[in-house]
Amino acid sequence: MRTIAFVTLALLAASAPALAQHENHAAPPTGRGQAKSWTTTPMVAGRPAGRAEALAMPANMVADILAVVAPDGGRADLSLENGQARIKPRSGNYHLVLAQGRAGDATVNAASAVYFSNPGPAPTKILNDPPAGLTLLPERLPREHAQFRAGEAVRFRLTVDGTPLPGMPVQVETANGTHQKLGTDLDGWVQVSFPADFPPVDQRPEEAHGRPLTAGFVVSASLNTGAQPRLASFAYVYGPNQLDKASPGFGAVFALLGMACAIPLILRRKPKGAA
Repeated sequence: MRTIAFVTLALLAASAPALAQHENHAAPPTGRGQAKSWTTTPMVAGRPAGRAEALAMPANMVADILAVVAPDGGRADLSLENGQARIKPRSGNYHLVLAQGRAGDATVNAASAVYFSNPGPAPTKILNDPPAGLTLLPERLPREHAQFRAGEAVRFRLTVDGTPLPGMPVQVETANGTHQKLGTDLDGWVQVSFPADFPPVDQRPEEAHGRPLTAGFVVSASLNTGAQPRLASFAYVYGPNQLDKASPGFGAVFALLGMACAIPLILRRKPKGAA
Protein backbone atom coordinates (compact mmCIF):
# COMPACT_ATOMS: atom_id res chain seq x y z
CA MET A 1 0.00 0.00 0.00
CA ARG A 2 2.92 2.38 0.65
CA THR A 3 4.08 1.79 -2.92
CA ILE A 4 0.61 2.63 -4.25
CA ALA A 5 0.42 5.83 -2.20
CA PHE A 6 3.90 6.92 -3.29
CA VAL A 7 3.21 6.34 -6.99
CA THR A 8 -0.16 8.10 -6.79
CA LEU A 9 1.38 11.16 -5.14
CA ALA A 10 4.15 11.21 -7.73
CA LEU A 11 1.64 11.11 -10.57
CA LEU A 12 -0.40 13.92 -9.07
CA ALA A 13 2.73 15.99 -8.58
CA ALA A 14 3.66 15.45 -12.22
CA SER A 15 0.25 16.68 -13.29
CA ALA A 16 0.48 19.89 -11.26
CA PRO A 17 2.10 22.03 -13.99
CA ALA A 18 -0.66 21.09 -16.42
CA LEU A 19 -3.33 21.99 -13.91
CA ALA A 20 -1.56 25.25 -13.14
CA GLN A 21 -2.15 26.38 -16.69
CA HIS A 22 -5.88 26.49 -15.99
CA GLU A 23 -5.95 28.00 -12.51
CA ASN A 24 -5.27 31.62 -11.68
CA HIS A 25 -5.12 32.21 -7.96
CA ALA A 26 -2.06 34.46 -7.93
CA ALA A 27 -2.85 37.15 -10.51
CA PRO A 28 -5.63 38.33 -12.80
CA PRO A 29 -5.64 37.32 -16.47
CA THR A 30 -3.59 39.48 -18.79
CA GLY A 31 -3.59 38.65 -22.50
CA ARG A 32 -0.37 40.62 -22.82
CA GLY A 33 0.71 42.14 -26.11
CA GLN A 34 -2.05 40.60 -28.20
CA ALA A 35 -4.27 43.49 -29.27
CA LYS A 36 -2.44 44.83 -32.32
CA SER A 37 -1.64 41.44 -33.81
CA TRP A 38 -5.05 39.79 -34.07
CA THR A 39 -7.58 42.61 -34.55
CA THR A 40 -7.92 46.03 -36.11
CA THR A 41 -10.88 46.92 -33.88
CA PRO A 42 -10.28 50.04 -31.76
CA MET A 43 -9.92 48.94 -28.16
CA VAL A 44 -8.21 49.45 -24.84
CA ALA A 45 -6.53 46.66 -22.89
CA GLY A 46 -5.45 46.48 -19.27
CA ARG A 47 -2.91 44.26 -17.59
CA PRO A 48 -1.36 44.05 -14.12
CA ALA A 49 2.02 45.59 -13.44
CA GLY A 50 2.59 44.23 -9.96
CA ARG A 51 0.20 43.59 -7.10
CA ALA A 52 -0.92 47.20 -6.66
CA GLU A 53 -0.57 48.63 -10.18
CA ALA A 54 -1.82 48.03 -13.70
CA LEU A 55 -1.22 49.37 -17.21
CA ALA A 56 -3.84 50.59 -19.70
CA MET A 57 -3.01 50.49 -23.41
CA PRO A 58 -5.20 51.85 -26.24
CA ALA A 59 -4.82 50.02 -29.55
CA ASN A 60 -5.95 50.74 -33.11
CA MET A 61 -7.17 54.20 -32.10
CA VAL A 62 -5.98 57.66 -31.11
CA ALA A 63 -7.00 58.10 -27.49
CA ASP A 64 -7.87 61.68 -26.55
CA ILE A 65 -9.11 60.76 -23.05
CA LEU A 66 -8.05 57.82 -20.90
CA ALA A 67 -9.65 57.23 -17.50
CA VAL A 68 -10.18 54.59 -14.82
CA VAL A 69 -13.43 54.19 -12.87
CA ALA A 70 -13.30 52.64 -9.38
CA PRO A 71 -16.00 50.25 -8.08
CA ASP A 72 -17.58 53.07 -6.08
CA GLY A 73 -17.95 55.20 -9.23
CA GLY A 74 -14.98 57.49 -8.61
CA ARG A 75 -13.18 58.45 -11.82
CA ALA A 76 -9.56 59.46 -12.39
CA ASP A 77 -7.98 60.66 -15.62
CA LEU A 78 -4.80 58.95 -16.78
CA SER A 79 -1.80 60.27 -18.68
CA LEU A 80 -0.37 58.35 -21.61
CA GLU A 81 3.38 57.79 -21.75
CA ASN A 82 4.90 55.69 -24.54
CA GLY A 83 1.45 54.44 -25.50
CA GLN A 84 0.37 53.29 -22.03
CA ALA A 85 -0.90 54.66 -18.74
CA ARG A 86 -0.24 53.49 -15.21
CA ILE A 87 -3.14 52.79 -12.82
CA LYS A 88 -2.64 53.00 -9.06
CA PRO A 89 -5.97 52.31 -7.34
CA ARG A 90 -6.97 53.35 -3.84
CA SER A 91 -8.68 50.01 -3.21
CA GLY A 92 -8.86 46.60 -4.79
CA ASN A 93 -11.32 44.64 -6.94
CA TYR A 94 -12.27 45.45 -10.53
CA HIS A 95 -11.74 48.86 -12.10
CA LEU A 96 -13.18 49.91 -15.46
CA VAL A 97 -10.74 51.36 -18.00
CA LEU A 98 -12.17 53.80 -20.55
CA ALA A 99 -10.57 55.23 -23.68
CA GLN A 100 -12.27 57.89 -25.79
CA GLY A 101 -10.84 58.97 -29.09
CA ARG A 102 -10.84 58.46 -32.83
CA ALA A 103 -10.27 55.73 -35.40
CA GLY A 104 -10.47 57.06 -38.94
CA ASP A 105 -13.62 59.19 -39.16
CA ALA A 106 -15.32 57.40 -36.23
CA THR A 107 -15.45 58.44 -32.60
CA VAL A 108 -14.62 55.57 -30.23
CA ASN A 109 -15.62 54.60 -26.70
CA ALA A 110 -13.46 51.63 -25.74
CA ALA A 111 -13.63 49.83 -22.38
CA SER A 112 -11.80 47.09 -20.52
CA ALA A 113 -11.29 46.00 -16.91
CA VAL A 114 -8.38 45.40 -14.58
CA TYR A 115 -8.49 43.44 -11.34
CA PHE A 116 -6.57 44.11 -8.13
CA SER A 117 -6.44 41.44 -5.45
CA ASN A 118 -6.61 43.88 -2.56
CA PRO A 119 -9.92 44.06 -0.65
CA GLY A 120 -12.55 46.38 -2.09
CA PRO A 121 -16.20 46.74 -3.10
CA ALA A 122 -17.78 44.82 -5.96
CA PRO A 123 -17.95 46.55 -9.39
CA THR A 124 -21.75 46.44 -9.63
CA LYS A 125 -22.11 50.22 -9.91
CA ILE A 126 -19.72 50.70 -12.81
CA LEU A 127 -21.50 48.04 -14.90
CA ASN A 128 -25.06 49.13 -14.09
CA ASP A 129 -24.38 52.85 -14.62
CA PRO A 130 -22.76 53.12 -18.09
CA PRO A 131 -20.93 56.33 -19.02
CA ALA A 132 -22.21 58.78 -21.64
CA GLY A 133 -21.97 58.04 -25.34
CA LEU A 134 -22.11 54.70 -27.14
CA THR A 135 -21.08 52.03 -24.62
CA LEU A 136 -20.83 48.23 -24.65
CA LEU A 137 -20.35 46.60 -21.25
CA PRO A 138 -20.73 43.06 -19.84
CA GLU A 139 -23.47 42.22 -17.36
CA ARG A 140 -20.84 40.83 -15.00
CA LEU A 141 -17.12 40.23 -14.70
CA PRO A 142 -15.37 36.99 -13.67
CA ARG A 143 -15.30 36.09 -10.01
CA GLU A 144 -12.18 36.94 -8.01
CA HIS A 145 -8.93 35.33 -9.18
CA ALA A 146 -10.74 33.82 -12.18
CA GLN A 147 -11.49 34.54 -15.81
CA PHE A 148 -14.13 34.01 -18.47
CA ARG A 149 -14.05 30.41 -19.77
CA ALA A 150 -14.60 28.75 -23.13
CA GLY A 151 -18.22 27.59 -23.32
CA GLU A 152 -19.36 30.23 -20.83
CA ALA A 153 -22.11 32.64 -21.92
CA VAL A 154 -22.06 36.29 -20.83
CA ARG A 155 -24.50 39.04 -21.76
CA PHE A 156 -23.31 42.45 -22.98
CA ARG A 157 -25.48 45.55 -23.24
CA LEU A 158 -25.22 48.22 -25.90
CA THR A 159 -26.40 51.66 -24.80
CA VAL A 160 -26.16 55.26 -25.98
CA ASP A 161 -26.27 57.79 -23.17
CA GLY A 162 -27.75 55.05 -20.98
CA THR A 163 -30.55 54.09 -23.41
CA PRO A 164 -30.47 50.46 -24.71
CA LEU A 165 -30.10 49.98 -28.47
CA PRO A 166 -32.17 47.06 -29.87
CA GLY A 167 -31.55 45.25 -33.15
CA MET A 168 -27.94 46.35 -33.53
CA PRO A 169 -25.21 44.13 -35.07
CA VAL A 170 -22.39 43.12 -32.72
CA GLN A 171 -19.02 41.67 -33.67
CA VAL A 172 -16.95 39.25 -31.56
CA GLU A 173 -13.29 38.52 -32.27
CA THR A 174 -10.78 36.40 -30.38
CA ALA A 175 -7.01 36.19 -30.51
CA ASN A 176 -7.43 32.50 -31.43
CA GLY A 177 -9.07 33.46 -34.73
CA THR A 178 -12.81 33.15 -34.01
CA HIS A 179 -15.19 35.72 -35.54
CA GLN A 180 -18.87 35.92 -34.63
CA LYS A 181 -21.70 38.17 -35.80
CA LEU A 182 -24.53 38.63 -33.31
CA GLY A 183 -27.32 41.12 -32.63
CA THR A 184 -28.85 42.90 -29.64
CA ASP A 185 -32.35 42.03 -28.43
CA LEU A 186 -35.19 44.43 -27.65
CA ASP A 187 -33.46 45.53 -24.43
CA GLY A 188 -30.05 46.05 -25.99
CA TRP A 189 -28.58 42.78 -24.68
CA VAL A 190 -26.47 40.37 -26.70
CA GLN A 191 -25.32 36.98 -25.38
CA VAL A 192 -21.72 36.04 -26.17
CA SER A 193 -20.61 32.41 -25.80
CA PHE A 194 -16.84 32.19 -25.55
CA PRO A 195 -15.58 29.67 -28.11
CA ALA A 196 -13.57 26.53 -27.37
CA ASP A 197 -10.90 27.60 -29.85
CA PHE A 198 -7.76 26.87 -27.86
CA PRO A 199 -5.27 24.46 -29.52
CA PRO A 200 -5.04 20.96 -27.96
CA VAL A 201 -1.37 21.58 -27.16
CA ASP A 202 -0.02 24.70 -25.45
CA GLN A 203 1.87 26.51 -28.22
CA ARG A 204 3.30 29.30 -26.08
CA PRO A 205 7.07 29.66 -25.52
CA GLU A 206 8.47 27.41 -22.83
CA GLU A 207 8.99 30.30 -20.43
CA ALA A 208 5.21 30.95 -20.47
CA HIS A 209 4.30 27.41 -19.38
CA GLY A 210 2.90 27.26 -15.86
CA ARG A 211 1.20 30.66 -16.22
CA PRO A 212 -2.56 30.76 -16.87
CA LEU A 213 -3.42 30.19 -20.52
CA THR A 214 -5.57 33.04 -21.84
CA ALA A 215 -6.53 34.69 -25.12
CA GLY A 216 -7.83 38.17 -25.79
CA PHE A 217 -11.29 38.96 -27.10
CA VAL A 218 -13.07 42.13 -28.17
CA VAL A 219 -16.82 42.73 -28.55
CA SER A 220 -17.73 45.75 -30.66
CA ALA A 221 -20.67 47.58 -32.24
CA SER A 222 -21.06 50.62 -34.51
CA LEU A 223 -23.73 53.31 -34.75
CA ASN A 224 -23.77 55.12 -38.09
CA THR A 225 -26.59 57.60 -37.47
CA GLY A 226 -25.75 61.26 -37.09
CA ALA A 227 -22.97 63.37 -38.55
CA GLN A 228 -20.16 61.07 -37.41
CA PRO A 229 -20.06 57.27 -37.03
CA ARG A 230 -19.53 55.95 -33.52
CA LEU A 231 -17.99 52.71 -32.27
CA ALA A 232 -18.01 51.03 -28.86
CA SER A 233 -15.89 48.07 -27.77
CA PHE A 234 -15.10 45.98 -24.71
CA ALA A 235 -11.90 43.94 -24.57
CA TYR A 236 -10.72 41.40 -22.01
CA VAL A 237 -9.43 37.81 -21.91
CA TYR A 238 -10.85 34.30 -21.52
CA GLY A 239 -9.33 30.88 -20.89
CA PRO A 240 -9.99 27.23 -21.76
CA ASN A 241 -12.62 25.26 -19.90
CA GLN A 242 -11.00 23.15 -17.19
CA LEU A 243 -13.26 20.21 -18.03
CA ASP A 244 -12.80 20.49 -21.80
CA LYS A 245 -10.86 17.45 -22.99
CA ALA A 246 -9.45 19.55 -25.79
CA SER A 247 -7.85 21.99 -23.37
CA PRO A 248 -4.07 21.68 -22.90
CA GLY A 249 -3.00 19.38 -20.09
CA PHE A 250 -6.38 17.75 -19.50
CA GLY A 251 -5.56 14.61 -21.44
CA ALA A 252 -2.25 14.17 -19.65
CA VAL A 253 -3.81 14.62 -16.22
CA PHE A 254 -6.66 12.23 -17.05
CA ALA A 255 -4.20 9.58 -18.25
CA LEU A 256 -2.02 9.91 -15.14
CA LEU A 257 -4.98 9.57 -12.81
CA GLY A 258 -6.16 6.53 -14.76
CA MET A 259 -2.75 4.92 -14.33
CA ALA A 260 -2.84 5.61 -10.60
CA CYS A 261 -6.23 3.91 -10.30
CA ALA A 262 -4.99 0.88 -12.23
CA ILE A 263 -1.96 0.23 -10.01
CA PRO A 264 -3.88 -1.75 -7.32
CA LEU A 265 -5.28 -4.08 -9.99
CA ILE A 266 -1.84 -4.66 -11.44
CA LEU A 267 -0.31 -5.46 -8.05
CA ARG A 268 -3.10 -7.91 -7.23
CA ARG A 269 -2.60 -10.00 -10.35
CA LYS A 270 -1.19 -13.44 -9.59
CA PRO A 271 1.92 -14.60 -11.43
CA LYS A 272 1.23 -16.91 -14.35
CA GLY A 273 1.02 -20.54 -13.26
CA ALA A 274 0.46 -19.72 -9.58
CA ALA A 275 -1.88 -22.00 -7.58
